Amino acid sequence: MSEFNSDEYLPTIDAILSVADLDKVSVKNIRRALQELFVVDLEPHKAHINEVIVNRYNRLVEEKDNKSELERRKEIERKDAILARKLQKEHGIGLRKKPRVPSKKRTLDTEAKPNPLKQIMFMASDTLRDIIGIDKTSRPQVVKLLWAYIKENKLQDPNDGRIILCDESLERLFKKKTVTAFSMNKYLSDHLTREDESMVQKSSNGDQPKPSVKSEDQVPDSESESEAE
Repeated sequence: MSEFNSDEYLPTIDAILSVADLDKVSVKNIRRALQELFVVDLEPHKAHINEVIVNRYNRLVEEKDNKSELERRKEIERKDAILARKLQKEHGIGLRKKPRVPSKKRTLDTEAKPNPLKQIMFMASDTLRDIIGIDKTSRPQVVKLLWAYIKENKLQDPNDGRIILCDESLERLFKKKTVTAFSMNKYLSDHLTREDESMVQKSSNGDQPKPSVKSEDQVPDSESESEAE
């Protein structure tokens, strides 16, 4: 028993395991293969050789798992790099924005002098408020909310996205069954009153009447047509 040396079998055990299906191989099959290759009876040392085989098996599995994990991480990093390049191309994220450093100075200037178009607040008519959900906001925000409403309700002509197919709410707003994306701003002017002039314009054009929305919403249409002419 003391003369048995399992180390001499290690290279052969490793060789068998390296080509075997690790999900199907068994200790018994490897032990029998060793007996045939070395022409030796390993039954007296069965427990010992079985332990050696199991240890070599576990070692090989661990090495493969570590290698698989390393390859998995490399694959994740590769996909992340591809995604980063894709985002950079689609949204301008990454190195493309670095050359635009001079624009930061202009941004600092505009912070000191805010864009007046974004700062002016408007009061929305009742008709417009029913669509955008708020009664006081900036003009750019009105356009943004109106487009959100149009897209949510799928009101763009499928053959020409520039044409808006008015539902009942938009028809009350524009007084038309269809409008173009470019003409919307003209009609929006009839439903927006500058907040700082709201008291004056309420009495002059009645943009936000409480008794009758429909009859007085028509007044600005005639005014805007005369202005357009």
